[in-house]
Amino acid sequence: METKNLDKAYKQAAALIQADIKDKIKSGNTKAYNTGRLYDSISSTVKEISTGETIEISMLEYGQYTDNGTIHIDKRGFTEAGLKSADAELEELIGRAAVDDIIISFDQILD
Repeated sequence: METKNLDKAYKQAAALIQADIKDKIKSGNTKAYNTGRLYDSISSTVKEISTGETIEISMLEYGQYTDNGTIHIDKRGFTEAGLKSADAELEELIGRAAVDDIIISFDQILD
């Protein structure tokens, strides 16, 4: 089965997650923005795995300490907050793309 729509949706989802995490770094109670170095380091890529595709989010190494906290640094939780804020839109985006790909496959079988 071709997954053109799903492949495109994963790329859009990666960009959406990246943007939402960046937004959480700059605002609200998850704010961790000072010089912008952490903000600028947030990136996302879609990677092929044995069961399909996955989205990988990366940031500067110290970002994990700012995000998760340590005994000296308060937890900011911007990654989790960014994922939660993108969740509903991600479900719609991925779900619609999967359905579209299935319909295309059925159409090809019926032709």
